[in-house]
Amino acid sequence: MFGDPSLFAVEVCRESFKAHGVWGRMCLHIQGMAFGDINEPSCCLAHACSELGRLALNVTSLWHESFDSLDGGEVYELLDCALFRDTGQSLTEAQRDWDIYGRHVFLTNWGEQFDRAPKCFVIGNSASVFILWRNDDDTQHQAMLPPETFVEVSASAYEWYKSARQQDVVNREM
Repeated sequence: MFGDPSLFAVEVCRESFKAHGVWGRMCLHIQGMAFGDINEPSCCLAHACSELGRLALNVTSLWHESFDSLDGGEVYELLDCALFRDTGQSLTEAQRDWDIYGRHVFLTNWGEQFDRAPKCFVIGNSASVFILWRNDDDTQHQAMLPPETFVEVSASAYEWYKSARQQDVVNREM
């Protein structure tokens, strides 16, 4: 486990699998809540770990001027509408919305281990990282994390993945 589950942590374990790549189990812990299913076996970890690596590099620049006067619920609504709801926009407008806001998607389509996780978004600046989500009952939640913690945990998980991937390459060459 990388990090402190009461704040932010990535729980990951590798499993042997016949296909090439890094396969295993994964769950993120955000302020004591588990996101993902650590009991879901044989998940490809490539996309989730790569996204954590991307966010580790960019999380403090995940702010958009359209968020300036909004609270967490309003930012969630803006992102959800722009990225996942059919609001009648043209294909060009939908692509523009994805280009602007797609970098804020967190956990959605990251792998089967997150299939039952709530839809989440991440926004950040140099002062804070916010993870926004809604439960099944439509209750709005947000976690505020120090950027250093988010970056350290995300980068550590990504470095673990890179090492495991390199080990897989070496094992295939033998």
